[in-house]
Amino acid sequence: MDNKQRVEKFNYFELLLFKITLGIFGLSIALTGLVFVAVTRISDIPDGVEGFAVLMIFVSGINFILSIIRIFKYLLKIMNLENNIGILRSVISFFLSPISLAIYLFIVIVMSLSSCTIV
Repeated sequence: MDNKQRVEKFNYFELLLFKITLGIFGLSIALTGLVFVAVTRISDIPDGVEGFAVLMIFVSGINFILSIIRIFKYLLKIMNLENNIGILRSVISFFLSPISLAIYLFIVIVMSLSSCTIV
């Protein structure tokens, strides 16, 4: 595989990871709004929504690890091939992934506390 193909492959997967990160982050914001509406409207939150939020915590963690790997791969292999490629999307993914993870963790905590009843 020549250098041009390696750079194109790197750019393709960097864009893919960036789109996934934006989707995860957007979903976390939307789910946060949904949880606040649901907490005020009903007392019992379905377990499926909480299970989904827990799953997304793991997905956010995996996305964070992948963004770290992408940054190191760029620094060790791709940076020396061409000067005109950058890793801005990977760096943004690196910062948005922990924020998404924290939002999903907050959602799980809020849903868990709201489903508790004091008798």
